[in-house]
Amino acid sequence: MAKIGIDFGTSYTTLSRVNPGTGSAEPIRINGKEKIPTMVFFPEDGDSPSFGEQAYNIYRTCLKIKDVNKSCRLLAGLYSDLKTNMNPEEQLFLPNGRSLSYTEMIGEFLKYLKEEVESTIFHGDFVTDVCITYPVKFEEFKKNILRAAASYAGFTNIKMLMEPVAAAMGYKLAEEKELGSLCRNKSVLVYDFGGGTFDLAFVRFDENGEHITLPPKGDLHCGGQDIDKNIYDEWDKLVFSETGGKKHISDVEGMVNAPFLKTTCRENKEEISEYFKNPERSREKSLNEDVADDYRELNVSRQKWEDIVSPIIDKTISLTIEMLTFITEQNYSVDKVILIGGSSRISVVYDKLNKIPQIRGKIVRVADLDVAVANGAAIFANQEAVTAQKCYCRMCGEQLDTSMKFCRYCGTPNFRYDFRFADIK
Repeated sequence: MAKIGIDFGTSYTTLSRVNPGTGSAEPIRINGKEKIPTMVFFPEDGDSPSFGEQAYNIYRTCLKIKDVNKSCRLLAGLYSDLKTNMNPEEQLFLPNGRSLSYTEMIGEFLKYLKEEVESTIFHGDFVTDVCITYPVKFEEFKKNILRAAASYAGFTNIKMLMEPVAAAMGYKLAEEKELGSLCRNKSVLVYDFGGGTFDLAFVRFDENGEHITLPPKGDLHCGGQDIDKNIYDEWDKLVFSETGGKKHISDVEGMVNAPFLKTTCRENKEEISEYFKNPERSREKSLNEDVADDYRELNVSRQKWEDIVSPIIDKTISLTIEMLTFITEQNYSVDKVILIGGSSRISVVYDKLNKIPQIRGKIVRVADLDVAVANGAAIFANQEAVTAQKCYCRMCGEQLDTSMKFCRYCGTPNFRYDFRFADIK
């Protein structure tokens, strides 16, 4: 029976498995791609739904359609932002009149992934075990929806794990394989800046290679999608100005043009960020996709780019500084800062983090930046059931179980308690 890890993301979902030959976690590609858009499309005629890249391409189709009504009919069958919007009370109405709960909609998406993996990677062997990751500030009802969706999809053994803790597990295994020894006496701060959320976790590996965690921090509304919206607003100002105040990007007043936001603005973010990481290029990167017939190219200076992204990135910097202060108060220090998540590619992130004295020069971008969380989830999916482990209070030395958040003898917080354990069912 096969086991996999799934990083169910706001914009993209990634999967990983542990290679039985090497013992290493490695990404699973579906249709040749590691990143699968977290989207489902139900056509108006009631045909079978499309998932991932096929669903995402509906946005591209709508960009080219001039008939607003036709575009709106297509978009009515496209479901994205499932991770952000999931609600146990809400029904999602399909174009054919049926409705699905968020559990069923996400379950259909996970079922698609499961079946693809079973047929292409495991060659018919059933995938029974899964570890699904979630952000630090994830409500309990959303975790319950994910668990129920995984069960709906056909997984029988379901574990859940915080995203930055999963990334730390993946980092630990990769580091130990590279060094050929246990990861000892090192402290890692995981900076996870994804499409919709931001998470921080501090993990300390002691002399035995066991890990100690401090309470993580996170923001459910801080990610690459927020930067996409800021880029959209810049485009909208340009179009409005160039048309003499007669036109916005969207043909429907007061509404955002979702296809333009989800495709052009997202791609602009990646292209412009890449340009500023490689300034030797001959010209400034432009926001130059189809917006309107009467549009002119908008050149973005480095300062303008920082103005666009900084309101979002500064929120992550503020949380990072809070976390570093707490780490210092607990008499720990940071050896490495591990950057993961697609949004951490933005060069401004590195520049701002590197100005923080406690972490200057300690920043590392992991090789599998986009799949680091899924790798850790795969490792955890393959671990045996977690049982209570013994540890010792760092203040009074009394023996404790990991299930104890505080020492029962002296009251000191027991940071060997691993917050993920509570989410194993």
